Parts: sequence; C-alpha cells; structure tokens
Amino acid sequence: MKFTSFRELRPFSDIQKYLEVDLSIVLRDLAVGLTKLNFEDNFNSFTTTVSVAAVGDTSIRNELDEVPTGKIILRDGGSNNVVDGVTDWDRDFVYLQNLGGSAVTVTVMFFV
Repeated sequence: MKFTSFRELRPFSDIQKYLEVDLSIVLRDLAVGLTKLNFEDNFNSFTTTVSVAAVGDTSIRNELDEVPTGKIILRDGGSNNVVDGVTDWDRDFVYLQNLGGSAVTVTVMFFV
C-alpha cells in the first residue's frame, strides 16, 4: 500500500536535532504551563458568594450548561453548616441548605 501524502523522512540528523532541541523546548514550556494551572482551569465551574438563610433551601442560578457534579465551599465564615439543599440540582438552579441557627454568607465553587 502506498501513502502518497507522506513526505520523505528527513536525514537522521534533522530528526535527532528536532527531538533533542525543538521538542524538548516545547515539552519544557508545556510542563511549566501545566504547573501553573489551577482548579478552575481544569474544570468547567463557576464561583459565587451567596447568603444562605437558616431555614429551607437557598436557590442559586446555575451558570453552567449542565448540572454540576460537585461543590467546594471556599469560604463560609467558620459555620461549617452549609450542605447540599434538599431540592435536586438541575440545569437552572443549584440549592444549598444552612443547618445552623442564623444566616451565613458563603463563597462556593460548583463544578462538573
């Protein structure tokens, strides 16, 4: 079988130079870039700050195109009482519930 679209291989010295110099530079730059990625760069997510009432579910507009699979509470004022709401999350809203006795402001990241 002939592959007419393939070019001839270059001399071995050119291939060796590419592997030793050019490709190593690209891989080094890629490695440096990957170490600078954060959570938000790796996941489809949104972050919001909201006041969660002491009773019932608090609805938060879902900024993603799909239902989030998880959340991370980034800041909660030390209450540690905010959990997923009783209402199921959907494409429009996610819900949080405060198990504490008073309203609390939280910063939360939702992600897929």
